[in-house]
Amino acid sequence: MSSAVFIIIGIIAVIILAEIISRLAYRLYFHLPFQDRRIAEYPYSRFLVETDPPVHSIFKKGFRSSEININRFGLRGDEPAPNGARRRILVVGESNFFGAKLQNERHIWSNQLQRLLTTIGHADWEVINGGTPLYGSAQHWHFWAGVLAEVRPEIMIIQIGGNDVAQMTLLGERWHPDAHWPYEFLLKLEKKGTRWNSLLGRFCLYFFLRRFFEKESAPRFPKGDGELLWEECKRHTLNQYRKFHSYAMQNGIRIVFVGPPLLCDLDLTKKNKQRLYAIQRNYQNSLKSEGPYFFDLKDAIAQYLCPELDVPYWNLIADLQADPHCFSFWYDMAHWNEKGMSFVACKLYERIEKLGWWV
Repeated sequence: MSSAVFIIIGIIAVIILAEIISRLAYRLYFHLPFQDRRIAEYPYSRFLVETDPPVHSIFKKGFRSSEININRFGLRGDEPAPNGARRRILVVGESNFFGAKLQNERHIWSNQLQRLLTTIGHADWEVINGGTPLYGSAQHWHFWAGVLAEVRPEIMIIQIGGNDVAQMTLLGERWHPDAHWPYEFLLKLEKKGTRWNSLLGRFCLYFFLRRFFEKESAPRFPKGDGELLWEECKRHTLNQYRKFHSYAMQNGIRIVFVGPPLLCDLDLTKKNKQRLYAIQRNYQNSLKSEGPYFFDLKDAIAQYLCPELDVPYWNLIADLQADPHCFSFWYDMAHWNEKGMSFVACKLYERIEKLGWWV
């Protein structure tokens, strides 16, 4: 055997050993097993369409690709059954329910819940994924005011307001109730990686090398200029929830509210801080800039709005935190991976089952 072959074998052996050591170090330091770091990069420029205010942008109906499918309602997912053929549960949500970063659409929560319903014996129900990374809460209502009559759900789960928090934090005193993400900004969500990066994302050694050489990123939404108009923003968001509730009451739709779900709360143990650092390097900046507003909105929905309207509240944060493996459910602090999608699908089923609404 030539010396070149020995050298190649030696290099491979060293890389394998380094990967094994990296995974052990990762588990010991971060208190988590290493997870595949690859994420999907959706072709937003191909399925986003700019439209008139107040909605500003929509998904292209009938779009099909290996990463994402848009149905006749302009929502993510397979083509629904003909209207009236099945009973429908609709989740109106943001990028987490949309499934941002998920590699395989088969694993999205809505598809998993659909398979669960069929297996358990509720095949007469159809799951409609109304998640989108596009809208603030007012845009959500303006879009759904024209679509709900066609979708005709029997159950609605509403989770909005996260984009309101982000926009308010970004704009500062320039925030207003009709604030929205510019179309050009939405197109920038399309980040194009390489096959090489996709391959390396499987390896823990690459994770450590990137952490060593890359600088920590700046806050995603740095504090805007002037006073943050949080109380006004919060009232605005709660009023959009009220509009969905009013529509539901007028049309005999059963409705549940969900606060903005995040990976953690503001009271962190040392171990959980290390886990968060593994998942999202700039988690401290994110918690500092946006965290207090997310949790204040959650409390306002749970403690005031739901009792006021007599609406059930789904404390998704508490459900997630109660699972001992919850830190393995996330791509970052706001978006679920395959495991997280499975957990959310099961919990959503359990919540509706407990309410007795599948019958």
